[in-house]
Amino acid sequence: MTSADWSSLPCEIVQAVGNRLGAVEDFLAIAAICRSWRSAFSNKKIWNPEIPRLPLLMLPQSVDGVDNWLQKMPPQSSAEGNLSPLAAATYFFSSERNKLYIIDVPEIHGRHCFGSQIGWIFTVNECVLDHEAHLVNPLTRLRILLPPLSSLKPWFEPNNFVRKAVTFHHRHLDIVVVAIFGYIRHLALARPGYSTWVPVELETPYPCFEDVVCYGGDQIFGVRKDGSLVLCKIDDDDSATPPKAKAFSFAPALGRQHLQRVEEVRRKKVYLVESEGDLLLVLRLWRDPPRPPLLTQEVDVSSFIVFKLNFATREWVELELQGGFLGNRTLFVGDSYSMSFSARHGLRCQPNSIYYSDDFPHWSGLHFNRKARARPQAGGRMVRDMGIFNLEDLTFRFRYLGVNDARPPFFSPPIWVVPSFN
Repeated sequence: MTSADWSSLPCEIVQAVGNRLGAVEDFLAIAAICRSWRSAFSNKKIWNPEIPRLPLLMLPQSVDGVDNWLQKMPPQSSAEGNLSPLAAATYFFSSERNKLYIIDVPEIHGRHCFGSQIGWIFTVNECVLDHEAHLVNPLTRLRILLPPLSSLKPWFEPNNFVRKAVTFHHRHLDIVVVAIFGYIRHLALARPGYSTWVPVELETPYPCFEDVVCYGGDQIFGVRKDGSLVLCKIDDDDSATPPKAKAFSFAPALGRQHLQRVEEVRRKKVYLVESEGDLLLVLRLWRDPPRPPLLTQEVDVSSFIVFKLNFATREWVELELQGGFLGNRTLFVGDSYSMSFSARHGLRCQPNSIYYSDDFPHWSGLHFNRKARARPQAGGRMVRDMGIFNLEDLTFRFRYLGVNDARPPFFSPPIWVVPSFN
């Protein structure tokens, strides 16, 4: 019996097979099998798999550009790609396959980065005076120029200016970036083609924003540190008109079982997540250690609390009180666009759980790096606060991705990003 000549498969069939592969690494592997298959995928924009894809965790880079993340890998994990540390190499960890992928992306080296669900990484260069900003696709290495952050006068300040940035597709505006900036954590919006960032007009002089989400494809919500919600209205036709934010809901009321825990913690973070038609608020609590954290010290994460918005009453309802939790859903939070996925789609993720990356407030660009370099044992804590929180039994499963004791400072925290060629 003669073996089949798979290289002679029609181009349409090969492309149809490729589009059923949700993982980008599988798509790249099938394209490398033979010349005819590689030709079928020469235009990577045709890759549009029907199944969703889990995000990869992009690990931080050190100041000198050389990382030793391969020193202490998780058990049964492996690395693929160029194993020699490159000055511009970036490490991406797949929690689904427990593998580390190394990709050469010099366009993001030395920049503060924030991930997204649409394949783009927002980058800001804090080494230059005007804080130039770009969107970068780590797979295609395509860059899109955005206005410099220095256009946000009179609020602009050189150190730790951008606290968070979220990038998403808007139904009427295509790609939109919303940045939380400055000491008061104000909101500003930009799109490719804008000459300046446009600050959001607020009803009250109390910004203190923590996260932003695009709900339903065209509703932009922002959440403050206390959990109160605002809805931002954008003029589709006029980029010069400042977006206006109006109050939408008050802060959530905590149940008695959480009041004592909240009073005990010293820090908290708030995330907004759109999940299967629901708008969720995730409250992350942790305690400060009794002294400045050392390189080998863990951070005491206290808990996560999840609320769902009742749009009819505009009130937050705690999921635990409803008894439903997240079901098959899994949330990904951190210094990225907050995301939700379902295990029903064949994704290998732990259901009813929250995957969280280390976005402790010590990540402050060059400002933190200088402190860590001067006092490595006082300010140079490594990536320790990353793991999975199970909402059903309230347990943590920590995951450490290596420690580089020789070079503690980093430009950017670890971020979640869903790879895409589009």
